[in-house]
Amino acid sequence: MSSENPVHRPVRYGQAGWTIIQTMVALLVAGVAAAAVVDILIDKRCEADAARWICARR
Repeated sequence: MSSENPVHRPVRYGQAGWTIIQTMVALLVAGVAAAAVVDILIDKRCEADAARWICARR
């Protein structure tokens, strides 16, 4: 019988996957890009139909 703790596994180098920090940064970048795209789409919509309620609130 081995004296090693079965819950503790050694770190394997070269494992695939993202860390939580990498995931958070990716979500932040995606959120900023999505906000920019939505802003551009709203501006285009306002140019096409300036009487819309969404354009009056901007």
